[in-house]
Amino acid sequence: MRRPLPGDIAAIARVLLALPPSARPIRLARLIAAAETADAHRQTVGRAHPRWGTGSLMAAASGMPKATDPGFGDDEYCRCWVLTLEALIRHRARRAGR
Repeated sequence: MRRPLPGDIAAIARVLLALPPSARPIRLARLIAAAETADAHRQTVGRAHPRWGTGSLMAAASGMPKATDPGFGDDEYCRCWVLTLEALIRHRARRAGR
């Protein structure tokens, strides 16, 4: 997966916000896996994955239903950001063997 940027986190948070809270962790795990797969594909064949794009989280989330960005005054949106950031920290720790 490419290094996440703030726009990637916002895109994922908007996808998660469009889902019921119970469905968010599963979708998030699938999006991270898709970004990993797409990045490996891009590095191997030199072009974007046909379904999941270039290996960024934003590309993996493209085409998925998203809520409009309500801003940080919305608690659920903030929870989606936190969920995403915590998942990325765990993902990096697993990859690093921690």
